[in-house]
Amino acid sequence: MVTHANGAVRERNYFQQRTWSSTSGWAGLRLTIAGDTTATLGATSYSNVYETGKTLDGNFDYVSNLGENFLWSNCGTTWAGPYVLVKGKARANVNIPAISPAYFDVQAGYIYNTSNLTATPTTDANLCEANAYKITIEFGSYLKSEQYQLY
Repeated sequence: MVTHANGAVRERNYFQQRTWSSTSGWAGLRLTIAGDTTATLGATSYSNVYETGKTLDGNFDYVSNLGENFLWSNCGTTWAGPYVLVKGKARANVNIPAISPAYFDVQAGYIYNTSNLTATPTTDANLCEANAYKITIEFGSYLKSEQYQLY
């Protein structure tokens, strides 16, 4: 259970597999987070699920799963980092009566240029330059939005 700032209490369950690896000591340190269960929301079954629960607004059921595991990488040469979220894509599917689809996606691994307000996905050659993630929200025909947020 989670207690929110307004005092509302909601169910929340976590199912995460965390894997630490290194290719060369601190400089090559990486953390991968994967979902480690399956869950059903309505008539749909989801794999790679890392969180389930109830929304704060509306108390609706949701299932969050990973389309691509989260990967943090030490982009420095010492234990101090910096540690950068270089890859990952998550989706929170929400069961809202009479609204379909209802979800939001968060996708890591973008380079956001603040001078011209553009974002480009990283490649394997420039993963450590990632500084933003893309957020996509869709609630039936009511809303479809896409924006970028700096880390």
